[in-house]
Amino acid sequence: MRLALFCRKVTHLAAALFLTFSMGCATLQPTPTITSPNAPLYTYLIIHGIARGAFITGKLHSNELDHVIALDHTARQTVENALQAHHQNHNSTPSANDAQATRALSDLLSYIER
Repeated sequence: MRLALFCRKVTHLAAALFLTFSMGCATLQPTPTITSPNAPLYTYLIIHGIARGAFITGKLHSNELDHVIALDHTARQTVENALQAHHQNHNSTPSANDAQATRALSDLLSYIER
């Protein structure tokens, strides 16, 4: 008799815990991740260092220097525009300037890594 009562209580407890956890999972909303407005700047600095390293190690040659400088200048300018837009708007939401910076950084990195 005690064993049957114990098993019934454990079953009810397990069912209650399962329902509680599954209801909790259904009601949780994902929290949006807010990236730093400075992320494009950090990315630019890293990619710029990769470009310098590629020249030092001989992966890129001096005849490619003009093209890399042009890509680097474009990337730096778009990153500066994105930072200015965040500073003027006082927010950290992604904008069209961030997309342009991402594209320019991607172009620079893909040229270095080809």
